[in-house]
Amino acid sequence: MTIRSALKKCLDACLLAALCLITAWPTRAQSTSERYGTFNLGSYFVQNNEWGLENANGQGFSQTVWTTGAGSNAWSVAWNWPQGNDQLKSYPSIVRGWHYNKWSPERGGLPVQVSQNAPLNTTTTYNLSVSGNYDVAYDVFFGTAPDPGGPAGELMVWLQWSGQQPAGNRYASGVSLQGVPGTWDVWLGNVGWPVWSFTPTAQYGWNGDVSLNLQPFVWHCSYANSWLPQNWYVLNIEFGVEINKGSGTLNVTAFTASAGGVTPPSSSLPATLTLKALANNQYVCADNAGSSALIANRAAALGWETFDTLENGDGTYSFKARANGKIVCAENQGGSPLIANRTAVGDWEKFWVISNADGSVSLKAKANGQFVCADNGGSSPLIANRSAASTWESFWVNR
Repeated sequence: MTIRSALKKCLDACLLAALCLITAWPTRAQSTSERYGTFNLGSYFVQNNEWGLENANGQGFSQTVWTTGAGSNAWSVAWNWPQGNDQLKSYPSIVRGWHYNKWSPERGGLPVQVSQNAPLNTTTTYNLSVSGNYDVAYDVFFGTAPDPGGPAGELMVWLQWSGQQPAGNRYASGVSLQGVPGTWDVWLGNVGWPVWSFTPTAQYGWNGDVSLNLQPFVWHCSYANSWLPQNWYVLNIEFGVEINKGSGTLNVTAFTASAGGVTPPSSSLPATLTLKALANNQYVCADNAGSSALIANRAAALGWETFDTLENGDGTYSFKARANGKIVCAENQGGSPLIANRTAVGDWEKFWVISNADGSVSLKAKANGQFVCADNGGSSPLIANRSAASTWESFWVNR
């Protein structure tokens, strides 16, 4: 064997070993270990966000966020924080919308005013390996203006945690939120601005696929209580892990977040209309001359099945029953069936009208941000209690 051929074989072997090493370790397409380092990830951005670095008391630490491009908005974070003190050190996270004067490449319907009751739909798939004190949580900031210099309020929704509790004190336990599984404890705190935190009463330990509409949490703070002014703006949706101490890795393999899904119809509603439920092909009736709840139980449309349309000028509509001249209301902030019993229009009497692909429409109550449903296949009264629209939540107009 010549020296040249021997050298070539050696180089080939080294190249093969290097290739094996590359395939054995995932490629980090983007990464940062800087304190406030960020990088864009599709419509979102990922932040390292070591905002509480001073709480490490100068002890050695490490934290890095990165993406491998292996999934839809996939990213990871690995950390090692020595004991330090018992204060939060960081919140590495993915962001849709605003975070301290930085906006995601696409804003996903944000900012949106609290009064719009817009859905704040999120989906995430993640796995976690951790020792120490932490919480996996959504974070939502609010501002008095759509592009503020800093937050005016904050909402946190914890999924799982160990060794710590939210800011402030527990205000209520066992709270039910419409369209959200389980019951929740509510915490009130202040970190220079008010913070409203929600923790599952029985920790879910979600460690997989999560699909959650954050709007009912916002509604609880703003409508069920008066903590959050309705003229403030929802600025963002973030998801990540708050780290106190210890070490671990969070891998998010898929994530989506957006505000909206509430759009006006493609054309204005007629001045007078009837609604036929797709659930049972029956007309919606203000039964007993309007003294009973609305129900889809008539084969033909006459006076009790006819409504005058009121356009409110804010993208919503209201409906006045010909049966009694009263305005349809999502009674008890949407907790009770629809009934025509109001003489004036307020938030409980307003509905967004969403045009569906098949030509039907769905109604979303401003009272609670839920879709109006012809429940039980139309055999029960109409009630705004669905977070998504399907057949029971769809109606034909003037058909």
